[in-house]
Amino acid sequence: MGSQRGSRTGTTQDALPVSNWKKWSNFVPLLVALVVMSEITYSGRLDVAKNVAKLGVLISQASPAHQETPTTIKSLVQQNKNKPEIMPFFVKFLDQIIQTPDIKLRFENLVNATNGSKIDMVIYCIGSIKNRELSRLQLSLALLLKEELDWIFNGNIEIFDPILTAEENEVLSDMGFKVLRENEEGGRKVNKPTVFFMPRCDCPLYVNLAKENQEATLENVVIFGSSFRKWKVDLIPLKEKFKGRASPLVDGVDFLAENFSNEFEVDSTSLTSSTALAAFSELSWHFSSV
Repeated sequence: MGSQRGSRTGTTQDALPVSNWKKWSNFVPLLVALVVMSEITYSGRLDVAKNVAKLGVLISQASPAHQETPTTIKSLVQQNKNKPEIMPFFVKFLDQIIQTPDIKLRFENLVNATNGSKIDMVIYCIGSIKNRELSRLQLSLALLLKEELDWIFNGNIEIFDPILTAEENEVLSDMGFKVLRENEEGGRKVNKPTVFFMPRCDCPLYVNLAKENQEATLENVVIFGSSFRKWKVDLIPLKEKFKGRASPLVDGVDFLAENFSNEFEVDSTSLTSSTALAAFSELSWHFSSV
């Protein structure tokens, strides 16, 4: 009996007392709850982290600091103006005016006739500067004349093309151009020396301009545009076909060549791209024969 009691006593001594076990058992649910909560919290943090990461991406995409600056019409013109492949042509173009005695003398005489106000410039049929690189190249050339030959041009440049949109006209105004609101169809009569910047226009526009100033003011008109001399040569087959019969195109070209017999062709041999060639090839300076 005593041994049995002794064994029980030993067992009781090795195991946790009943009272202590009850105390620990009270904390078990709390520990389980804490573990579960920590897992939930951890997984929740992961979700939050993922959401924050996604939000950060969205914010960075929407932030102006991460957006590309939109290309403007003005910047497109400037890009065309600074294209390396165009620069040799621009240099030759300016050198021709400055270094060709006949051209330089004519411009000097025209400037002197303005009594110090210099020469105006009018641009017709430039085309869409937003959608056509060819038009932007031609506009760049007009700006080059204004900036580099300020002893000739007074900086007052008027421009019109019926194809220009309200947006394009607004940009041109911001760039310092005076946008004309009326379609003159080339029929501008001038009372002082004026350069008409009309690259690759249709023949009737040139004819309208010449006829409007034919009587007394043609000496004030300088045209930068298509080569009338080349047109005349190209139209020889058509002229022979009509054999003396009236042809508005042939008659118009003959009229232009007769009234603007002082023609100086622009050198475009340095151009390589098809767009640049389309913009600047077969162009000439035209001075009246009066």
